[in-house]
Amino acid sequence: MKLAFVFTQSPFACAASREGLDALLAATAFAEAEDIGVFFIEDGVLNLSSALQPHLLMQKDSSAAFKLLDLYDIEQRYAAEEAWHSFGMNSQNSLIQTQLLPFNELMQKLATAEKVLTF
Repeated sequence: MKLAFVFTQSPFACAASREGLDALLAATAFAEAEDIGVFFIEDGVLNLSSALQPHLLMQKDSSAAFKLLDLYDIEQRYAAEEAWHSFGMNSQNSLIQTQLLPFNELMQKLATAEKVLTF
């Protein structure tokens, strides 16, 4: 894996998740999809929740744009299992499929990336 994008912020805490997704999608113009990995850790797993109600915060639903990862054929998607379960996430309320990994395994996989961008 050449590029790893790590999402650590909840979607509405700041603009980091939106900016990270923009950077991720832009990177697909310069790198092959199989060279890109996406990691969701800590509060970042909330970016995958279909149960969020951004309109209550008068926010744009930028999390739904993570569905574009399917369109862009980005298949290396990983979420920290502990964070996933701590937020009550499951496959029914997830926007996209991700591989759940224990945190230490996720970090080992992340360590194989040549460049890591954190949002």
